Order: sequence, then structure tokens, then C-alpha cells
Amino acid sequence: MNGSRRFSPQEIADSLRERIRAGELKPGDRLPTQAELAEEFGVERGTVRQALRALQEDGLLTNVSKGSPPRIATPTPARGSPSRRWWGWRPG
Repeated sequence: MNGSRRFSPQEIADSLRERIRAGELKPGDRLPTQAELAEEFGVERGTVRQALRALQEDGLLTNVSKGSPPRIATPTPARGSPSRRWWGWRPG
């Protein structure tokens, strides 16, 4: 298969996710363009777009649109973190 491997959107998302975790891509950094990522992974831009959408849904990317390259999101506290303690609260 030497060089002809086709990556799935999930594999591309996993690869980019690992770069973010490893600190290669930091909050506020711009990702390469969809065209650059498509060339890097040897896939169509639609495949890259699916991977970027998945990362946006995970909260890892912002600005996923056709206008400009997405940016790495600033981490936010996890949903469900006990910053507000609603449990145990009762009206009355």
C-alpha cells in the first residue's frame, strides 16, 4: 500500500486530537487549511471537513467554517463539573 493509504474522517480526527494532546497544537493556534490537511492525509476535502466537525463537536476546535482555518479551542471546564452545586438544593 506504500503511500496510497486512505484515512477515514475518524482517523484524521484522532491524529489531530493527538497533536492537540501532545501540545504540538496549542489553544489559539490555527490548523492548516482544509486543502493542506487533505493533501497531508491524501483524502478529499469533504473527508477533512467531517473530521473537523467531529473535533468541533468535541469542543477541541472553534471557527470551523469555510472562511478561515479553524483554531484550537481554549479548554473549558468539563460539563457536569461541580462548579455549581445544584444537587441537594430544594426550594422552600
